[in-house]
Amino acid sequence: FFLILKVLEDSRQILISANMQPDDPFPMDDKIKEAYSHVVENTAFFGDVALRFPRIVHHYYDRNEDWDGMLRWGLNFCNQSGVFTGGAHQHVLTLMSQELGITEKSPDFINPYRTERDD
Repeated sequence: FFLILKVLEDSRQILISANMQPDDPFPMDDKIKEAYSHVVENTAFFGDVALRFPRIVHHYYDRNEDWDGMLRWGLNFCNQSGVFTGGAHQHVLTLMSQELGITEKSPDFINPYRTERDD
């Protein structure tokens, strides 16, 4: 988890320094392109990990406000970029945001990977 969020933070700084907005055209500069890719890849990856291992992720995530802020930023970036719109990863991001309490849980929310042991 630590490395994922470190990569997100470093990439965020690069994108902010370059004044890169999520809905801008995909960057041509290699450094900015790499940072952009790191944000969308690591946000989606963290979402998958959070859904598959909720107990472990909550143990760390719920105690770290910096992680919450970073993941909210990454999620917002992904949603505004449109990279995952309409695909399976958008569903993962939506479920992850509900699992972690970033957004309110819908009445029919179910983490498809949660087991009784996780509760």
